[in-house]
Amino acid sequence: MSRPSSKKQQIEAALVEVVIRKGLSGTSIQDIAQEAGVSPALLYRYWRDRDELAGAVYRRHFHELMERLTARAEAAQGALAKLEAMADEFLRLAEESPRSIQFILLSQHDLYAGIPREEGLRVLIRGVIDSGVDRGEIRKMDVDLAVQLYIGIVIQPVIGRLYGAGRTAWSAQRDGIVGAVRRLLSA
Repeated sequence: MSRPSSKKQQIEAALVEVVIRKGLSGTSIQDIAQEAGVSPALLYRYWRDRDELAGAVYRRHFHELMERLTARAEAAQGALAKLEAMADEFLRLAEESPRSIQFILLSQHDLYAGIPREEGLRVLIRGVIDSGVDRGEIRKMDVDLAVQLYIGIVIQPVIGRLYGAGRTAWSAQRDGIVGAVRRLLSA
């Protein structure tokens, strides 16, 4: 008999797969249970409903992403180096754990609201850009716009690939993506 924690992990992994295939709005408790090979009643043992389960799984994946990005940023010296390191880490994670990134990106419109504002990706990036502007390392521009452009440069190629645009490994795309960030933000 499986241990409860492994059943929970099995259910959480099933949720990710079903949401990637059907979207959150098209996913039911029955779909998740069928994918996990468990009864729907077991899901209700751990979570109140599909949205509570999806929110918990999303927060876990998102926090793991943020921990990795934050650690890479903290290890780098200077704002541009921090932004490059975060881009590099995001691309690395997209290669290592594509299902996790796909789940985060495809579910963000439904589930990102459950992330406290102060823990968001934009807050992390904005802090790096603000400090870089203050030190003259990043050119002066609207910081909110700079954050959005950075996110677009780094994340949009991954989203495009999720929808079938491009087959090149992210490691091969890194220089082009990081170069675009440098050209956009360098003082």
